[in-house]
Amino acid sequence: MDLKQAYEVMGVGEDANKDQIYKRYDVLLKKLRNELQSGLSQDEYNARLEELNQAYNLLMGYDTSDIPEEFHENKLLSKIGISKDKQKKLKNFLYYYKYIILVSLFIIISLTLTVRSIVTRVKPDLNIAFIGSIFCTDEEALAQKIKDNFPVPVEPGIDGAFISGPNDPNAPTMMNKIMVLLAAADTDLVVLDKHYFELYAKQGAFESLEPIADQLGIDREKNKDFILESNDNPGQELLYGVDVSDSDLFGPPEVIGEEKIAAISVRVKNREKTIELLKLLLNSAEQQDS
Repeated sequence: MDLKQAYEVMGVGEDANKDQIYKRYDVLLKKLRNELQSGLSQDEYNARLEELNQAYNLLMGYDTSDIPEEFHENKLLSKIGISKDKQKKLKNFLYYYKYIILVSLFIIISLTLTVRSIVTRVKPDLNIAFIGSIFCTDEEALAQKIKDNFPVPVEPGIDGAFISGPNDPNAPTMMNKIMVLLAAADTDLVVLDKHYFELYAKQGAFESLEPIADQLGIDREKNKDFILESNDNPGQELLYGVDVSDSDLFGPPEVIGEEKIAAISVRVKNREKTIELLKLLLNSAEQQDS
């Protein structure tokens, strides 16, 4: 997809700024979800969502690649029996899927480097991911801090995808890592800045906090910005996140970031400990306010 196609998919002019592009993306995403509820096939929905996300990422600067240059036949490959047509298909495949390939290689290398410690390492029973402009400076120190404050034995697992802003050169790789964290990993609690919370909440990445809001004493007025339209029941508004920016538990020096919105992943595996961690975060924030 080139820039011209991206502008056409998003339905914005070439002079649109990033805020206008983000708002337009929000409108199109909501419209697409309504179409799915009205009978649009899942395959068509997935295809259009992929096209929309590709256009959004390109215009926001997450993918600054241009269209592939004119194809030239590789004589060496032709000599070993790979036709010009197959060469072109291979080049296009590598172009359009280069980030996925890079992320896959990154994951494979990471797994290879850590496989030696799998036998001795205790498997985490509470997985936390920091996403967006939030950076964990010391995962071991943060894990120990959580253990020291947790009422029961716990083994935290901590990961993250740090993106400093729309012009971060690592954004494309980190966006793919976010997809892994939210769709494939055993992430229980997700902590994001407001931009990424809204982006992924609207894609159905988080559970509603309504069933536990009273139990945790969540101030709905303070967290009204995180009340969004239900992903399953359009028209119904539910609470999906809670502000823990003032929490000392997820504060400096272990965690750096101005905005910290906590949400429970739809793939949560360790629910009780995740809720207990949310309670600790809220209590810590209240102590900071008082």
